[in-house]
Amino acid sequence: MKFKLPKIKLNRLYKPVAVILGLLGGLFIIKIIISLSVVVSLISLLPNKNSYGLNLLLVGVDNVEGTKRSDAISVIHINNSNTKIRALSIPRDTRVKIENHGVSKINHAFAFGGIDLLKKTVSDFLSIPIHNHVVINSNGIKRLINEVGGVTVHVQDEMVYDDFAGDLHIHFKQGENFLNGDDLLKYVRFRNNNKGDIGRIERQQEVTKLLFDKVFRFKSLIISPKLLTIFFKSVKTDLSITQMSRYLNLVMKKKNDLNIKFLTVPGSVRLIDGVSFWRPDIVYLDNLISKTFVDFNDSDLKVERKVEEKNFITTKQINRVNQQLEIDQKQSVTEQSSFVIEVLNGNGTAGIAGKTARFLRDKKLIVSKISNSQSFGYTDTLIVDWKGNLEKSLKLAKLLNIEPSNIVVYDRQEKPLDITLVLGKNWTASYLDTLKK
Repeated sequence: MKFKLPKIKLNRLYKPVAVILGLLGGLFIIKIIISLSVVVSLISLLPNKNSYGLNLLLVGVDNVEGTKRSDAISVIHINNSNTKIRALSIPRDTRVKIENHGVSKINHAFAFGGIDLLKKTVSDFLSIPIHNHVVINSNGIKRLINEVGGVTVHVQDEMVYDDFAGDLHIHFKQGENFLNGDDLLKYVRFRNNNKGDIGRIERQQEVTKLLFDKVFRFKSLIISPKLLTIFFKSVKTDLSITQMSRYLNLVMKKKNDLNIKFLTVPGSVRLIDGVSFWRPDIVYLDNLISKTFVDFNDSDLKVERKVEEKNFITTKQINRVNQQLEIDQKQSVTEQSSFVIEVLNGNGTAGIAGKTARFLRDKKLIVSKISNSQSFGYTDTLIVDWKGNLEKSLKLAKLLNIEPSNIVVYDRQEKPLDITLVLGKNWTASYLDTLKK
């Protein structure tokens, strides 16, 4: 089903509100379908055979001077079995590869190819399927917030920002503040502090929780015709009534016990070629999704590992990290945060560990220890990754021309070093000379 967006020219005051725009789209879908429960009750009673849950892309769109831009990108995962919800916010400046457009910020995908290209980009980036989407415009969000009566938030630090040219003025005192539609847009847009976009995402998630509690947990679940009109004029979605009712039937069974958790793509701000990007930590992101985003349950999060096992990295892990390294091909390993390396002589050649350490230090890497291994019987040179940071391991493997299959991964965060390099019989002085060329 598709609803046509009205042609609204938004001034600067009503630019998109990042994560909250998309999340509220999902919130109001929930209430709307509840209000239509009489029509879809028979459909809702049908058995639900899908055990994989729903991955829903929620997008907040800004319409400025005739150009639509996506500043609100998040993915909602609803697990069918446990009626738990995970909302993953994707910073708009996240650096990704966009099909046929190279490397760019993820919010550019919508401008390049609309919702279809954005869905593909998000799916490729997170390595999960995206089943459906909801797109909502910022002007509609402001009106929806006013219709439900606004919210009261606790402002941690005083917010002051004045842009006289753009006629934008943000003034919120520390403490409790009541926010109507206009105020809420200002509150979540504010970024004039040291947290920047991440601080803004945190405030958006806070406000979304408050609005969800206010709207979704109403004793009366009847929606006014005015609210319905605002919603349908502001939204585009490919969800059918059947699909919406099926998932809502699942959620409504335990509406008072819903477990909703908000997450953000991990990473850090990087200045690349003069442009500020959010560079994702791809290994941490994959672990986050696998543990809490894909068919998760409580037992998955509380399993105690009885025996520590060493693991060789998988082809999928190599491919995922190599995708990120390919994006960073203009950056050398020394441009990233340093990591501490221990070099062990595992082949018995006198002085080989010291020569290798000098080579690594010339590359601006930190070598904390040089020693002999407990055995001189190693055939191949091994990289032992003590903290599971595959990105660092693969960079080192590339620097030393070591096959990724010779990387061994542990999870010992308490270790005072990151990597142990064990030199095997294939590591000779002449081999080291070839690396210096």
